[in-house]
Amino acid sequence: MMEDESRRDADLLERMFVQDITVGNLHSPMVVWDALQALAWNTPPNLAVALRYAPAETDGFLMGDRQQSAIREEITTSVRQAFDHMLVNWHEADECILLCAVPFQPDKQQLTQRLDDWLEVTSLSVSLKLAMGVSSIVESPVLLTTAIRQARGAALAALRQNRRLCHSEDLDMESDRVPSPSAPAVEDVGLDREIAAVHRTLAALKGHESDTLEQRKREALYSLVQLLNKCREQGLPVDDELVGGTSLFHSLLKVNTPFKLSLWIEESGIAFLHRLSKLVAETPSHIVEKAIQYIVSHLHEDLSLESIAKQCSVSHYYLSHLFPKETGNTLTAFVRKSRMDKALWLLGSTDQSIADIAYQVGFQDPNYFSKTFRAYVGQSPSEFRRSL
Repeated sequence: MMEDESRRDADLLERMFVQDITVGNLHSPMVVWDALQALAWNTPPNLAVALRYAPAETDGFLMGDRQQSAIREEITTSVRQAFDHMLVNWHEADECILLCAVPFQPDKQQLTQRLDDWLEVTSLSVSLKLAMGVSSIVESPVLLTTAIRQARGAALAALRQNRRLCHSEDLDMESDRVPSPSAPAVEDVGLDREIAAVHRTLAALKGHESDTLEQRKREALYSLVQLLNKCREQGLPVDDELVGGTSLFHSLLKVNTPFKLSLWIEESGIAFLHRLSKLVAETPSHIVEKAIQYIVSHLHEDLSLESIAKQCSVSHYYLSHLFPKETGNTLTAFVRKSRMDKALWLLGSTDQSIADIAYQVGFQDPNYFSKTFRAYVGQSPSEFRRSL
């Protein structure tokens, strides 16, 4: 009984940890470190994989909640049996996020081949299309949210193209790729315009009396699903119940009169679009993502506001206002957090000297590094290492 409770607690912690990473809710380095220690992980995950499923035959086929739950459990069991060390969470009903730790210089072909082999031999009780997206390897947990977005976009591309697997690096050579961190902000790639266009479509459907009810429902469903897929491709965190769930589409399918369709558009469809608009406004821009990427990759250098802004092709004044607005942290605080974050991993997973670690995270004076580390963590680097 106690063993079952312990397993349930570990599963809950695992799901919560992956969910927090997915939606960009990274806590302090110590909180992340403590969570991984509780999960018996001595090294942080550095690779994200998104696994999606869809019915092999979609015409008129709609899975119920009980069937979807059984499918998710079956896929989770298969994943855990095939891969020894992987964190798992079902982010949406048909999308699973997997985090794993791999060597920093892996053979990409071997890595993707192993995942592809699993997809090929996996046999499920229901005929499904499985598609997997793989991210680039990241150097810090700070970048895991971006890696998950890469993987999710790659999985959607694989599903649309009837491929088993797609690597995010390969999307740069394809037309339906997800934006790179250097791409325009989410607002600039047209999501606001897409939402406005669907709003007009729904409004027009209320007056299309020449079309049958089923035709109007089909057009509404198609426009909403296409919009949601575009939001996912752009990395929008569509994880809340209204946007990420299936209740909206189930309620549309139950509409049985033109009058009820008009009510559904006003009460449900428009509310859905308003929520999407709010998520677009809240999603960090790719300018901020690029700044984060640059900071984490250059912790050993002198990271001034001016140098970071130059890499993002914006003024330091603009970046100094945009960054805290979208992350809740000033650039200076984020740089310090990222340096302490990496120092924690190096202290816990390597036998490098404290002086070497200090230089790697941008401190030229090991004594000043130790003083800063103690103020941030509550222990000196040596005390922290001995406590592990």
